[in-house]
Amino acid sequence: MGIVINGEKIMYKLIAMDLDDTLLNDSGTISERNKDAIRRAEAAGVKIIITSGRSYASTKQFIQELGLADLTISLNGAYIQDPRDDRLVGDFSIEKEITGKLLKAIEPYGIHVNFYNGEHVYCQEPTEHALYYSQLNRIEIDYVDSLWELSKKKPAGKLLLINNEGKLEAIRDLLREKFGDHLNFLFSKPFFLEIFDRSTSKGAALLKVAEMYGIKPEEIITVGDGENDLSMIKMAGIGAAVSNAKETVKQAADYITLSNNESGVAHLIEKFILGNTGDVGR
Repeated sequence: MGIVINGEKIMYKLIAMDLDDTLLNDSGTISERNKDAIRRAEAAGVKIIITSGRSYASTKQFIQELGLADLTISLNGAYIQDPRDDRLVGDFSIEKEITGKLLKAIEPYGIHVNFYNGEHVYCQEPTEHALYYSQLNRIEIDYVDSLWELSKKKPAGKLLLINNEGKLEAIRDLLREKFGDHLNFLFSKPFFLEIFDRSTSKGAALLKVAEMYGIKPEEIITVGDGENDLSMIKMAGIGAAVSNAKETVKQAADYITLSNNESGVAHLIEKFILGNTGDVGR
């Protein structure tokens, strides 16, 4: 359950993986090879941590499919939850006042917004973006008259803006100027702009989870594909990218595994945890 590097055997005790375009293939499913490798790693005592930008409600279906019992990270690190009883053990939401101001700043642009609180995703209208998101993540959307009014009552774990990449990039730059001291702005897909608290990231949440388990950063393997995975890729003993990842993510990675459609997570586990090199990564 480890690998020899420079004459020293490194024992990896935890692997954290992104869901979309990493563990999930382009059909949105987990390959049998990935399932088998995860189960073998778990049987060997390795902690398996799902780290997703999705809501916990959306990740839960895959946690149950894999039969995982370890802590899970959702909303890019805003929530840490225990899937055994759905208990929230870490909450790093955006301040209500900041959320309200941000929503007012976005309003003139007519951009679709998802508001995340707990296991709920809120929208104002059943737009094509809302319907697409609901189908993509297999979840129900809760519709409200005003997200701004909602922000006075409930804190947002994150906000998600959906539109074409060019328009979102322009809006991101404008919002960064005004809210950059309080918020992070990252793309999880070209048409998904994620907004969350400045102190929140997958890497920060993963460090907290590792501390709970008594695991050191150098004993961790991480794998992802997008900008929102960079924080955890940079903090791990081995930070890996799937070969379909964004170029900036691959440049930051210690290792490039196979693509999400080639069971890249399984290859990573086989090589660095189970000791079976299998296919050659790059």
